[in-house]
Amino acid sequence: MWSNSSSPKRSPAPRNPEAGFGALIEESLTALRIGQPRAWVGLCAALDGRVLALTVDGETWRVGGPGEAVAVRQGAGAAVARLTTTGACLLDLVDGRSTLLDALLSERMLLVGPVDECLRFFDAWRIYLLGAVRSDACAVLLARYRATVVAGQGGDRWLTEKWRSLGAASRV
Repeated sequence: MWSNSSSPKRSPAPRNPEAGFGALIEESLTALRIGQPRAWVGLCAALDGRVLALTVDGETWRVGGPGEAVAVRQGAGAAVARLTTTGACLLDLVDGRSTLLDALLSERMLLVGPVDECLRFFDAWRIYLLGAVRSDACAVLLARYRATVVAGQGGDRWLTEKWRSLGAASRV
């Protein structure tokens, strides 16, 4: 089921303290829409109706949709670009322990799709992050997610196995 931006204007309440990446992205998008509307509008414009797939620690979510109806949907499906990584890698990026280039070159992050769609993906991600760092609600959500990764739910071994299964032909 798609979640959308028609919910009441309130800060997202954590659904489950052990929630994973899906809860982080879904609730942080709600927080962005409510607390950082300029960033929300920019994110929607950057996505321009496209759907991106994000797989973190084996959990796949699609983000996208028309106009400002950007939503999050669980599971595999059609997407213009796919990012595969781990929670540990995401936290390394957020905490400044790694750069995006380092993550890609060290194969801790995989990005698959046409170059123009991958660039659009990173533009949308940049806009999302610029809004999220200005959101108190997103800081709370990130702290909750960090606790799940530190508790062992975000190791890089899963990605290594996924990388091997993809083979060299699908690497970008």
